[in-house]
Amino acid sequence: LAEAAEAARAPDLSAHEDATDLPFLTIDPPGSTDLDQAMHLERRRDGRGYRVHYAIADVAAFLRPGGALDAEAHRRVTTLYFPDDRIPLHPPVLSEGAASLLP
Repeated sequence: LAEAAEAARAPDLSAHEDATDLPFLTIDPPGSTDLDQAMHLERRRDGRGYRVHYAIADVAAFLRPGGALDAEAHRRVTTLYFPDDRIPLHPPVLSEGAASLLP
């Protein structure tokens, strides 16, 4: 999984918006180690309603199209969850680390 370690060190996130100034809340279940969804709610400046900011981890931004990780993700399709275990779609160095929406 050298490709995963390399991707975690040097992702190209230039096309992404930096919203780290917003106090997002992750909406993953308790005990989740791959935080991949988050939201932030703020009142609109005009006082008429709210604005919802939604963030989702973009693990694909860390993968090289056609590379080994991309091929393995296509083969697995999804993370498999079992009562006491799981088989992740992406290597933990990405899903629980570099690409996670860690606080």
